[in-house]
Amino acid sequence: SSAKSIHSLHLVALSTNPDITKDYMKIELSNNNKYKTLAWLKFYDNVNVKSWENEKHFYSYISSRNCKLENVMMALWSCKSNECRIQINGIEQQFVNKYVICYTIPGSDIKPLGDLIRLQSNFLTPQRITKALIDIIQAIQSLHLHNIVHGSIGVDAVILTISSKECNGALLSEFLNWKLDTQETDETRKTISMIGDIKDLTELCQQLSLYCRQQIQQRSNSNRSSLLTSNVDIEVARWTLLDKIVTKIVSKQDQAGFQPKQQLIATFLAIVESGQQEMTEL
Repeated sequence: SSAKSIHSLHLVALSTNPDITKDYMKIELSNNNKYKTLAWLKFYDNVNVKSWENEKHFYSYISSRNCKLENVMMALWSCKSNECRIQINGIEQQFVNKYVICYTIPGSDIKPLGDLIRLQSNFLTPQRITKALIDIIQAIQSLHLHNIVHGSIGVDAVILTISSKECNGALLSEFLNWKLDTQETDETRKTISMIGDIKDLTELCQQLSLYCRQQIQQRSNSNRSSLLTSNVDIEVARWTLLDKIVTKIVSKQDQAGFQPKQQLIATFLAIVESGQQEMTEL
């Protein structure tokens, strides 16, 4: 395991009523009161123990190979729940039959993209989604350069990181179905293996396109009754531009055939970066 020993660490939940059925629990780690740092715990139950093992194996692998990955969520340690006590409201609690991974993330909070989409959160602006897309495409590039296939990219694997209520960017998480392509010396076969990540990315873009169109529709409806039409018009223009960006990625993938995948991902990145520049000029 790439895990540090946790027995010298004291875990304090930063919510008075943390829900361990949710994806992440925010905690504070302190080591003999010498330092305190924020971290996030993710709990797996017996049904998902294979996912926990896969995730542990991923972090163990990248640690052993000293992989320098971009925009990938990093883990501090993992353990079974009987090795881990968490203080909630001053009372230490132990969770039974759970498996834990502790993640370190830059910033003071996190928001999974899937949750924000389901809640139709106002936090999710076209500018923040565009920045998140750039970060996730760079993460995929970085993984593929190390012959790592993610295997299950989707809205729930994209984590937005936050400091002082401002979004820093996005990290790729959930390495539950990752695999290595080091056995493939044939570039065509390696390309086939990595196509899965690119198809997942384009499906994510299709979901974002649908979300953009919902936002455009809502704002177009409110525009009819609003005195602040210029503000609404700018928002509609931004959502429309984001829809154009993600739709362009989907169509590029459809036309790609057996174009080398690193080249295709670089094309995706150029599309989003160009769109981001256009968005700042609106």
